[in-house]
Amino acid sequence: SGQIYTNNFVSVYLTALTIKIAGFDVFNPWASRLPSVFFGTLLIPLVYFLSKKVFENEKTAFFSAFLIAFSYLEIAWSRQVRGYAALAFFITIALYHLWNYLLEAKTRNLLIFFVYYVLACLSHWVALTFTPSLLLVLVIKKQIPVEKLWGKILFFTLFVIPPLILLKFKYPVSGGIFLRYAVFPFFPIVSILFGYIVVRLFEYPSVKGRLVPKLVLAGCVAIIVFMMPLQLIPLKTHELYLQAPQPDFNKVFSIILNERESDDVVITLRPVLSRLYLGSDGLWLSLKSKKVDEIDMYVGAKPLVKSSELMNVINFGSGFIVVDGHSFFTILLKKYPEIFEHPKLKLRMYSCGAKQLDCIWLYRF
Repeated sequence: SGQIYTNNFVSVYLTALTIKIAGFDVFNPWASRLPSVFFGTLLIPLVYFLSKKVFENEKTAFFSAFLIAFSYLEIAWSRQVRGYAALAFFITIALYHLWNYLLEAKTRNLLIFFVYYVLACLSHWVALTFTPSLLLVLVIKKQIPVEKLWGKILFFTLFVIPPLILLKFKYPVSGGIFLRYAVFPFFPIVSILFGYIVVRLFEYPSVKGRLVPKLVLAGCVAIIVFMMPLQLIPLKTHELYLQAPQPDFNKVFSIILNERESDDVVITLRPVLSRLYLGSDGLWLSLKSKKVDEIDMYVGAKPLVKSSELMNVINFGSGFIVVDGHSFFTILLKKYPEIFEHPKLKLRMYSCGAKQLDCIWLYRF
């Protein structure tokens, strides 16, 4: 579209690089997912080393890494072409070097921390919510007793509570988005703290060697762990929560490719998909646009602003309309009620996943 896209800078350019090297298949875009897989995989040993560095306990480090390795959301978003995996990785490795700085007071460690923190901010804007915590730690660094337990817990707590409060102010009621941003990059820190608590409880003298208390503790831990939630077996698809639709675009655009004639037009809510699958932008069925001169930020497609424009396309042309997401479909029914009652418009395909967000409709006219 010619517009500058500033979000997820690191992952966007790394994705472009992997596509340049390995190519791109829109029906199986494995190359575009490599950066997320890379960062998501490296996060596991990184959590292990950070936990071991701070708490100096092998069991704590192992259990924390276990939680990250089998975290449902970490696995789910490490499969997506987004910046969340890179965000979690760079924040975690930045904290590793910041802890080294508190231990050794060497400027080199602080400089390395800032490099990784900048990369985290360039991966996703959520990293900016750590800035108040960072400034606070640098101001009171001499008052943080890194050799004592409460100092170690304070270090991690300062990088969880203030950023979460800032996020909650920004998204007071948007539970889905808040959950997504709260998982990345806070879950690695929470996993380390939780790993320490669990291991410490098992090693506590009043529990050690007593079967019943240990069984009760194990049951409580199991409940908490499986509420996190964890994924212990592979899944084909993952629920990604708000604003992350996963309808069967492959099937819909396969039908369009097989049945499309030279004069057919394709009308979608997401013209970028038309560009990827078909090589052309088609027409943009915008839900919000009221300006004729507004264009789609990704490919520059112009919107169909008035219902009369859409009606003219259907009356005097032929093609397809692709609608995904149950809420979008509901909005379109209210905005263009006469369109979906048009005798020329026929439902060609409909499918729906586990959530209404994953539904998709393909109409032929």
